[in-house]
Amino acid sequence: MPEKVVIGSAELWHGNCLEVLPLLPQFDLALTDPPYGTGGWRRDASGAGSNPAAKLVREQWDDGALEWLRLCRGVPVLTFWPAAHMPELMGAAVACGYDKVRMLYMRKLDPKPQVGGRVSWAVEPIVALGNEGFQLYGGTDWCEASTPRITRDGFAFLCMGFTGAKAAQWKERYIATFNRMAERLAAKAARPHHVAQPRNMAPALPGPDALRAHMAAGLSPAQPLPPAVAALVDRRAWDLCAEAFPLLRDHIARQVAFRTIPADRAEPTPALHAVLAQTTLTTALAGPIRAAEQRAMTFIEIAARCTQQALQEARAARAGDAP
Repeated sequence: MPEKVVIGSAELWHGNCLEVLPLLPQFDLALTDPPYGTGGWRRDASGAGSNPAAKLVREQWDDGALEWLRLCRGVPVLTFWPAAHMPELMGAAVACGYDKVRMLYMRKLDPKPQVGGRVSWAVEPIVALGNEGFQLYGGTDWCEASTPRITRDGFAFLCMGFTGAKAAQWKERYIATFNRMAERLAAKAARPHHVAQPRNMAPALPGPDALRAHMAAGLSPAQPLPPAVAALVDRRAWDLCAEAFPLLRDHIARQVAFRTIPADRAEPTPALHAVLAQTTLTTALAGPIRAAEQRAMTFIEIAARCTQQALQEARAARAGDAP
């Protein structure tokens, strides 16, 4: 017999859908992934690795029956369904009074074993059945960016497959704990980040004014220029700014990726704004300069070792030639 469990304002029914559907009051949508009647690929033993040897197994319950569609009583249906059995579904839909069909497609990994362990992709159809006036995406049949999406918490709740009232309580506690941990990590990532600097390297300068003063140290002040020459200087300065833009953008992108969590990068968040605000022109320029200095030092060290090794080999060869 079907068993009903009440979870807040929701009802969870456990049982055969052919027995449960007649017990339900009027509902708005049937979302289902029924038995296809196509079977599934099984290996004789687990851990077969890239061995493609497998056989197609069809369980007794996997009959591909469509009796459930009649029990939906004409409400809109969103169902996964294999392309090989599409004529049967279309025939049953017409018999049940559905006259509007929309097709969606989900791209996923092909479950069939592949030679050499290769990755293969498959497309699984999703069929939307309804009647005149039924619109799949709110006010239109086109999927718009403003269409409500499932939240991260809702997706996590849905993906944890165990069900029941106690399972739902456990999942809610788990999600709440995870969110608290994510908030702490985001707050920690938003703090000023200091990178250990190699010895004999100048520390990062505090700001653009100090950077300008540092670059001008020991130099004579800039002399006034005629307007025509000043215009050429300004144009060259803007050209250099355009060349520096990719470097600055890559630096900021790396800082965002390193100092935030994926949830903060999905949309603008306080943690993301904090990282952007703390990224200055000085730190952006100092990074490439230090990297260039380190590459130069590495090249000099390698050249010095090669030169020293060549001198030792030359001295050894000379000593071997001496009488």
